[in-house]
Amino acid sequence: MHALEAHQLSLKIYLEDGSKLDLDSVIPVFHRWISEKILDEMIVDVADYQHIKEGPALLLAGIDANYYLDTTDGALGMMYTRKRKGPATFSEGLRDAFKRVLGACLLLENESSFESAPRFQVRVIRFQIHNRLLAPNDEMTYATVVPELDEILLELFPESTLNISYQKNPQELFEVFLVVEDGPEERVETLLNRL
Repeated sequence: MHALEAHQLSLKIYLEDGSKLDLDSVIPVFHRWISEKILDEMIVDVADYQHIKEGPALLLAGIDANYYLDTTDGALGMMYTRKRKGPATFSEGLRDAFKRVLGACLLLENESSFESAPRFQVRVIRFQIHNRLLAPNDEMTYATVVPELDEILLELFPESTLNISYQKNPQELFEVFLVVEDGPEERVETLLNRL
């Protein structure tokens, strides 16, 4: 078993400090994404979990992946989680996950029905692997996965210094925080154009 065989990858991009997003106003937007096939994948439902404190507040459920407006760690952000096997390699799956989460953030930033446009920051990004069998939260998974992350981060943030924050906890999913320490203030659209 090997971490790079895991395909259940998750990325979370946080709302910018001071930016607002009324979750009730997102529900009809998510329904429109489904009816107009805005995302290039099969999306089937919207679920509202706002009543759960620090949880997946809004779920956009797909066949292969889910999108969440998520507050599980106490901060609102867009999270993408692949459920089924996607691209052939871990590297391609990671690139695909970045494209999809950034694309969803950009759609929300450009949504004309909102009273004010939300903004997402890309100075802190949360990455998880939702498979503790293939990717236990240990040093071996870290040593295997970080070079793959480094490769795409160099492409996304060519002028920045990045830090990967990690805490080993065998009881939890493998998780790292990708933290941009310095460099230019990047926007979601800029990163998406680099992929």
